[in-house]
Amino acid sequence: MERLVASALARPRLVIACVAVVTAVLGFELRDLRPRVDLRDLMPRGHPYMEIDERLRDDFGAGLTAVIAIGARDGDVYDPAILAKVGRLTEGVAALPGVVPGSVLSLTSPNAKALHAEDGAIRVAPLVERLPETPAELEAIVLRLLAKDPNDRYPGAEELLGDLRAYANRAA
Repeated sequence: MERLVASALARPRLVIACVAVVTAVLGFELRDLRPRVDLRDLMPRGHPYMEIDERLRDDFGAGLTAVIAIGARDGDVYDPAILAKVGRLTEGVAALPGVVPGSVLSLTSPNAKALHAEDGAIRVAPLVERLPETPAELEAIVLRLLAKDPNDRYPGAEELLGDLRAYANRAA
């Protein structure tokens, strides 16, 4: 061992060159290193929150997902007050620290899109461009959407879009 130390001390430039070559080789191999961080590895297994997360991942295809459900005591969620609440909650969740706003999805979120055919092209617009303000404004459209007899429903998206535009123009 003493002989190796003496040899290294006698040739410092050679030792530095060898260390530099080894460092360069190891650094070159780091180009393929891809660190993978999975937050589930940091969470305690068997915890009730993790069991819920596993169910949500199975149902929605994404882990570490939060779901906020809103229900109506009477009627359905197609009520102006409930849709307004969904809009406020969506904006509030998107504004939370650590939340990627584009990942928040609801009936009223801007990333929930509807496709409409217009003049031989496809128009992409928010699913809900304007929230209804009164139950009466929305009732006719919802009843037609939910009609039991297919003949009473909208024949296509263009007709629905026309009624929604007419509704929006009346309310504006």
